[in-house]
Amino acid sequence: MIFTIICINGAFVYTYFKSKDFQRDPRYVLYIHLVINDMIMLILSLGLVIFIYTGNPGFIPCWIMLICTVQRAHLLIALIWLVSFIPAFTDIIIILITQPLSVFSKTVICHATFVYNTPYHLGGFQV
Repeated sequence: MIFTIICINGAFVYTYFKSKDFQRDPRYVLYIHLVINDMIMLILSLGLVIFIYTGNPGFIPCWIMLICTVQRAHLLIALIWLVSFIPAFTDIIIILITQPLSVFSKTVICHATFVYNTPYHLGGFQV
């Protein structure tokens, strides 16, 4: 089934690259990128399935109890939370440095371009 889908998608890609009319229309440019992405994902997923079913297990399953403890799980969850808060903290620090404190008492439409209107945010943090 996957081979059939890849062949059909391959025909789409072949037709796209043979016709200059398709290459000029943005709709077809986006579509062919979607088709190529589908082909890559199908090939990778098929390769992973074949690898999983034919490969040797890389670890002894009994070691899971030694590796995964409650304390380590809590530590990993805390690390994930910490990493996810970093962008928000940097935005708050930039606002505190570049704007007066009265910015927190103003009524603002809640959109990123209105809230974070500093040169750092508008420039996309370009260095």
